[in-house]
Amino acid sequence: MNATYWTEVSGTQGPVHTGHGNQYNLLQFHGVSTQSTADPGRSTGARALAEDHLAWLKVRFVVPAGLGRARRTLHSRGTVLIDGSPGSGRNAAARILLHELRGPGGLRELLPEDDEGNPRLDPSHVGQGDRLLLDLSAAEGDLWRSVLGQLPSLHQTARERQAHLAVVVPHRREESLSPELDAQRCAITRPPGIDVLRRALRCERFPVEQLDAPTTELRHFLDGDPPVRDVADLARLILSARRTDPDADWFAEALSTLNRLSQKVASHVVALAGGRQRALLLTSGMLHGARSDAVYEATEALLRTVSYPPDERPLLEREDLSERFREVQAAPGEDGRVRFSTPDYAHAVRTHFWDHMPGLRPQLRQWVGEVLLLSSLSGQDRDSVVAALTEQCLRSDEPEALLAVVRQWAARNDPRLVQGAVEALGHGLEDDRAGRTFRTRAYEWSKDPGISDGLARALVAVCADVMAARHPDQAMVRLHHLARQRRRGSDARSRLLQLVLADRRLHRRMLDRLNRSLPLHRHPVDISLFLEVSAPKPLTDPGGGGVALLAEKVVRAQLTEGWALVFGHVTRAVWSPYAEQWVRAAESDGLHQEALLDVLIQAGRSSGLVLAQLYVLSLRGPLAPLLHQKIDLAQGLQP
Repeated sequence: MNATYWTEVSGTQGPVHTGHGNQYNLLQFHGVSTQSTADPGRSTGARALAEDHLAWLKVRFVVPAGLGRARRTLHSRGTVLIDGSPGSGRNAAARILLHELRGPGGLRELLPEDDEGNPRLDPSHVGQGDRLLLDLSAAEGDLWRSVLGQLPSLHQTARERQAHLAVVVPHRREESLSPELDAQRCAITRPPGIDVLRRALRCERFPVEQLDAPTTELRHFLDGDPPVRDVADLARLILSARRTDPDADWFAEALSTLNRLSQKVASHVVALAGGRQRALLLTSGMLHGARSDAVYEATEALLRTVSYPPDERPLLEREDLSERFREVQAAPGEDGRVRFSTPDYAHAVRTHFWDHMPGLRPQLRQWVGEVLLLSSLSGQDRDSVVAALTEQCLRSDEPEALLAVVRQWAARNDPRLVQGAVEALGHGLEDDRAGRTFRTRAYEWSKDPGISDGLARALVAVCADVMAARHPDQAMVRLHHLARQRRRGSDARSRLLQLVLADRRLHRRMLDRLNRSLPLHRHPVDISLFLEVSAPKPLTDPGGGGVALLAEKVVRAQLTEGWALVFGHVTRAVWSPYAEQWVRAAESDGLHQEALLDVLIQAGRSSGLVLAQLYVLSLRGPLAPLLHQKIDLAQGLQP
């Protein structure tokens, strides 16, 4: 993926750029970057890094016209609808405004769909003091009409819960808004391209005074209102040219690469004599930065995949590998890794073959699965080739083909293929256009007990480490379904508990979800999940807000209802250790002592045997008299 700049209307990460130079894997927030990642795998700490990414974005942010009015509207009304032409910075402006508010609530992105993927704005996803982004910039047709009528209700919920909501609306759809919503609509205007480029380069310590008198070619490019993605690419290519040759004309080289690269690759492919060299060129583009022996092995695998005739010449009569690399304009560096000398050439090579040889696409998807099993590849090489394939599948709007091959990889249950499935699913979930398709398929698979063990492991990883970073509610639902698969749900269960116990809002939602499912008696694991989710320590922790969950009336009602179902449907041997935790917690926590005991007693009041067993649990501690008194009150034996 070419690095995207702040004004790009993007709230997600697309396929990772795997061309010349550094790898880009910026979760959630984007900009022109020259920061490389030593490990391009998924970050399990993405949720904690959100504020860091926003701070990074703010430094690179060029204020668009209209932002001041949007800021005032958000402060006074609690909700702002941000409008503007595509590429004007609507999404980034919304994030910056929410970031400026700070406050105890987190910054999260809402989806115009419920946990199952149906078009809906769910007010239950709004937490107290939250800062929420709802990107509807691509919504149209039925989806737009469906969510439009629900916006006032979402706005009201946000006000009641002292939350702030920034909504990015589709451009030129203001005629569909009610007068109340239209009053909250603020349009922003894209800043001049030269300002965008200057800020991007200054942040990387580039001598921006060289932009004071831009060349005619550069001025012509910027005055033409190029897509913001092209401005981002230009900044990155300028920085790359400067690193490669400090004495070169960086602006001219960057513009040449940006404008003429596709034509250069097309001419290069035509000039190559045979299929073997074309296969080496394509493999070098797909595995850019891999060791030469890995590129050679992958090239041979590609030739076998497309049923290319074998080379019958004796080994000593064939061209050596260095000569073959020169013909495709690639070469191993001092580290033995094969790279093109021209920035972005690898990306252009992949795009050329994908666009101009569409019949090759099914074989390429099959070939990547075989390449992942080559022992000569490093973990980074495997991540790169999966990212390269995903990049092309999503760019050509073929998510279903990618999902099919992901399922095939995972079914083989090889750890390398399972990790490849995780990478592909992660990129798909973060893609603007394909994200909803991937979320829906993840939901369907999570409910299907017939999926392979490898696919189940891949889903657990991608839900917990990728989806949870931006859409934790949907991650929770899918992990819950996976945890219900008796034979293999233990990992999903542990990741689910890790997710919900670290987030008070998710904790409440999980209690509610379990209370709705327990009476149906369909999933025995829900009992054990309730007992884990209702552990007393996270319930009595005051957290950043200073008020424990147990102090909330709704939460106590949820706990009482859940414990009552537990008492009625499992044996004492199952629930007794957890109830004893509550009694011991009450002994050491005077602030929540009454609430802890009252929940247990109210839950068991319909069974004298349960109350008696609870009393027995207290006999070893100092609360036996108090518990006895509360039991008598619950049974009506005392006034």
